[in-house]
Amino acid sequence: MRNHTQGQLIAMKKRLLDKLINKEMTRKQVAGLLSIHPGSVSRLKKNYIDYGEEVLIPEPPGPKKGSITHNRTPKWIEDIIIKLATDNLDKGPIDLAQLFYDDYNINIDQTTVWRILKRRKIRYSLEHKRWKKEPPKAYCLDTPGLELQMLATPLVGLEK
Repeated sequence: MRNHTQGQLIAMKKRLLDKLINKEMTRKQVAGLLSIHPGSVSRLKKNYIDYGEEVLIPEPPGPKKGSITHNRTPKWIEDIIIKLATDNLDKGPIDLAQLFYDDYNINIDQTTVWRILKRRKIRYSLEHKRWKKEPPKAYCLDTPGLELQMLATPLVGLEK
């Protein structure tokens, strides 16, 4: 069943279900070709007879429209976590969870903090620019040929 386009897959399912309805194939044979449970073939056949080809079109993956996650962290807590993260750029999820507990006396797991920051694209995503110290700028004279005196410290461990 690999390397088929969606249209070819729908046409193949339609042919197999038509053969099943006309009793040219058994339910187990169709289940084996589609790699699904025989009970699923029976449900698919019933829905195909009742509703037509539209039941053969696969549903897009992901949550259903309008569904609400029952255990989602409240928005006001997410906003506080984001404020703590933006004010403390050097702190990770463990430290931010501890800061949140210290300030608000509400225990929140470090994984929840990480998920909030990732979901809101505050950190841990491609859009987020990592906080880094600026590298020291190279010093260059405006006019070539002038002498410059610089102090340099020897590297430890490289003496001969």
